[in-house]
This record gives sequence, C-alpha cells and structure tokens, in this order.
Amino acid sequence: MRKKAVDVSAANAKKLIALFKTGTLEAFEVFCVNCAMITGGDEAHGTATIPFVWWPDQRELARSLCTELEIIVLKPRQMGASWLVLCFFLFRAMFWEGHEYRITSVGEDEAAKALRRIKFMIDHLPPWCRPTLEVSNTTTVKFQETQSWINALPATSNAGRGDTLNGLLSDEAAFQVYAKEIIKSARPALEKRHGSLIVLSTANGMGNHFQEEYVKAQVGQNGYKPHFFAWRADPSRDQKWYDKLLKKHGLEYMHENYPATAAEAFLASGRPYFFQERLNADIEGADAPFHDGYIYAKEFMPMVGGAIRLWVKPDGKPKVIFVDVAEGLESGDWSNGYVVDVATRVEVCRIRGKMDVGELADVSMQIGDWYATTENSVRTPALLTIECNNHGIAVTKRCQEAGYSNLYFQRDLRTGEVLERVGWLTTETTRRLMLGKFQADYRLGLVRVVDRECLEEMSMFAHRGPRGKAQAPPGKHDDCVVSRAGAHFVATFEVLAPVEEVEEVTSEIGYWMKKDQERLLAGKEQLNAGLQEMGG
Repeated sequence: MRKKAVDVSAANAKKLIALFKTGTLEAFEVFCVNCAMITGGDEAHGTATIPFVWWPDQRELARSLCTELEIIVLKPRQMGASWLVLCFFLFRAMFWEGHEYRITSVGEDEAAKALRRIKFMIDHLPPWCRPTLEVSNTTTVKFQETQSWINALPATSNAGRGDTLNGLLSDEAAFQVYAKEIIKSARPALEKRHGSLIVLSTANGMGNHFQEEYVKAQVGQNGYKPHFFAWRADPSRDQKWYDKLLKKHGLEYMHENYPATAAEAFLASGRPYFFQERLNADIEGADAPFHDGYIYAKEFMPMVGGAIRLWVKPDGKPKVIFVDVAEGLESGDWSNGYVVDVATRVEVCRIRGKMDVGELADVSMQIGDWYATTENSVRTPALLTIECNNHGIAVTKRCQEAGYSNLYFQRDLRTGEVLERVGWLTTETTRRLMLGKFQADYRLGLVRVVDRECLEEMSMFAHRGPRGKAQAPPGKHDDCVVSRAGAHFVATFEVLAPVEEVEEVTSEIGYWMKKDQERLLAGKEQLNAGLQEMGG
C-alpha cells in the first residue's frame, strides 16, 4: 500500500528526522514520499517534477536496497530505477554519519548527470530537512551535518579503488568497458563497512559482464539479488500505450527500450545483426537431435566430445563445406566448419575443435569424402571451402597435396571467372557479402539454423565499435556465425541450385525466394549486379 504525504509541522519534523536515522524501509519510503522530488514521465506523457511515490516494483527494489548487500538491476528506459538508487544514497548520506558513496558512470557527462540528479533532489527538499553542503562541485557533494559524501566518477579502470565505501552504484554497467575491474577492486572497500554494491543497467546485447552476471543471479550462481523492470511496471502504461508506441517505432525498438522479459531485453539490444524476433524463437525451439563423434573407415563413430557433430547422415545429395580456420592454432583457439545441404541450405554436420593444421585438413577431407555424391559411376566429394587467410593456407595446401578432388577456388566477383588460387579469401568485402546474404535470408525465412551454439553466437553478434563492425562481443567467439554464413554463401552463389522448401513459408517469403532464385540463375551480369548491390 502506498504511503501518503503527511503535513509536516515544526513539531513533528524532529520525529520524522529521528525516523529517517533508523534507515529502515518504512523510513526510506516516508522520506521519498514527503521529501524527495524527481522528474518523471516519458515521450507519451511528457515530463514533470513529481513526488517520489513508489510503484510496486520500485518498492521491491527499495526493500533490497535496505536489506541486501549486492543487487543487480536490469531496467528499460524511464523506469525510475536510477532515481531510486540515487535517492537511497542521498537518504543514507544525509542521516548517517561518515558514510562514503560512489557512482561510476560510462563517461564524464553521465557522471555529471548523476550528480545533478542528486543536487536536484537536494534543492527540492523541504526546508526543515534540507542539508548544508560543505562541498558541492561537479564530482562531489559533502554534507556538513554528517560529514558523509557522494561522488560521481567516469568508469575508468581505477574508479573502484578506495580504502572504504558504504555504497557503490555501477550505473549503465553493460556499457562500461571496465565494469568488471571496477567492481572487483571496490569489493574489499565495501566489505570493510558491509557496504552496498548496486549494478544497474539497460541491456546492451549479450556476452558482456553485466549480462553474464545477471543471468547467473537469476539462477542463484552469484551473490547478487536480481531485479527486472518490465514495461508494465509503470502503472500508467497499459496495452493501449504500448500499441501506440509500437505503431510509431516498430517491434525491435519496443523490445529494446520497453521489454517484457529479461531475455527479450538482452536479445533486442546492442544493435543486433540478426532478426531478433525469429532468433529468440529459434533458440527456444532448438532441439534437433544430434550425435557427437568422429569418422573412422568411412563410418561415423559416436563419442562424447568428438570433433564432429552430426545431424543428418549422407543421403547422396550435393553438399558444401566451409571451414573457418582459427588464427593461432598453437594458442588453442577453435576452428569451425559446417556441412550444408545445397538444396535446403540447412547444416547437416559440424566440425569443431582445437586441431593443428594436419588434423583439421584430414578431418575436413574425411567429412567431404563421406558426403560425396555419385553420378554415372563418378564419385564427387563435397565441395570443400577452406578460408585461406593465415593458417588456412597450410590447411589448403595439405588438402591439395593429399589430392582432394573438389576444392573451392576463388572467384572474381566482377566477372565470375574462376581464379587459380584455391580457398576462400576473407577480405572486408567478402566478409560483408557472405554475412549480408546470411543475414538477409535468415530474416526472410530462407535459411534455417539447427545448431544451438550457432544460434547463441548469432544472438550476441552485433554492430560494435566506432565503425559498427558486425562481430562478437569482447572475449566471445563468432566462428560458428562466420563459417555458417560462409557455407550458406557458397551454397547459394557458387553452386546456384534452387532452394527446396524445408518449412512452410508465407506468401511474402515465397515471393522473395522466387526473386532470389531468378536473380541467381539469370547469368553473370545480373549475378554480379546483385553482389555489388549487397556489398554497396
């Protein structure tokens, strides 16, 4: 039940201040309702200066602030979570002596904004409880009565260091480069005073420290108390409000800015490369049966942890293989390859392991020979495409020396001419082409991915860095995405075979499928025009 503002006279002001000094949840709520003013609203309702009356979800977060030591909060836009934590720091610093609170934000501007919010609340406090500031500048406020202070800093690598802390807010942690380091260095200072660690952020895709810690917190694998604010947490937002913004901005915008679930927030944010609505459904439904093992004497031998993952055994139909060779096999990076059915564009087998040049070449050739086709007594191994950057050159050479008869040779994308150099050379242009084709066909439903690990990499694959390059987040892999896209590209543009329908498609998808095939089969000039358009 919401607290109501009370008429504070000089007689009971002392009683309220005594209550505030207890620091209880009830005291904090009375302080917010009677003393704190914030700015609230959104693009649909406008903004205004309003009393800080809590919603139910805000009350649950406030309860954790008063009782828990480590809290992690996933929030959409304009939910008041940041205001609540800042108000909590203000509440404690005003009435508890010798406390030290710190806010780390993405940059100087964001840190300054956080401190301006603190000062805004101080300026709008009623006169009977307004503190005297001993220090007030762009980074720090210090309270004369309690000698407690709050400072706000940009999230540099040493922002978490200090002798003692009563509270640390890592604000928009998913966007901080040094969030993990800051939290690690701040923990000893917090432990000395049983201080509060609050990690708060909107989602920024998957694979970053914030997302990983939030997921662990959901299943109790770390010490954080998790909180998520769905778009419905604001009582003023109903389905009519949501539908109005949905019509204006589209589904992906709403999933990113006003998610209904934590999974929706992570998948939709971070400038994702792949169509998140379908990707989310595919990950939840990824249950295609498979077996791990290896090939011996042209037979598949099941083995836990084997380098080969098998979904579909050879059926005599044409296949292509694309192998992404790890750069630096000595350091233990993964090499990854997919076998894709030319007709359906669905992966039937995967090669994945920490293999040296010779082993990777041998396994790739074994798989290619296993998936061979026979026509008029002529046996043709699968088209084997090896990325020939760096270590891939040695893998390709090994395959040539072994006499593998169906290796991919590079093409001149302008003329379609087959060149003398064997293997796939990944450049900025060819990478953009193969990823762009895979992205577009996945969105239209023209390609189906059954490998859960590939789908999970696709969920983290996003435009990153100042140039917006499509790639995995720092510390994560994208070799499944690259090799799956390469296999799809080779099957589509090099073999030029029509796509069989592998699942029911809408009339719109069917239309674009037909147009895609017409463009592919129309000849060199039209094909090259399509390639140039994709690479534009």
